[in-house]
Amino acid sequence: MAEVVHRLGGLQAQEPRPPYLGIWARLEGFARDDLHAALHARTLVRATMWRATLHLVTAADFAAFRPVLRPVLAPPRPPTCRPGPAWVASGPS
Repeated sequence: MAEVVHRLGGLQAQEPRPPYLGIWARLEGFARDDLHAALHARTLVRATMWRATLHLVTAADFAAFRPVLRPVLAPPRPPTCRPGPAWVASGPS
């Protein structure tokens, strides 16, 4: 399973079913339990990757790509609130 997912460059996995269907459509003789076993063995991982969405990738690809994607996936965020006028900060009179 890891070789198949690696060759595909990962599979979109926002929902649990699409990776199973994607591999089934591409691999003759695909058995659902093979993918299930690879997930449990952690040779495949479901993680936030490209476009900040969940993808199924190999553990090795995750280790290679995730550090490169980190700056794009977690950009610095502006403060959630701006300082208000001075009378707001001073409290009740």
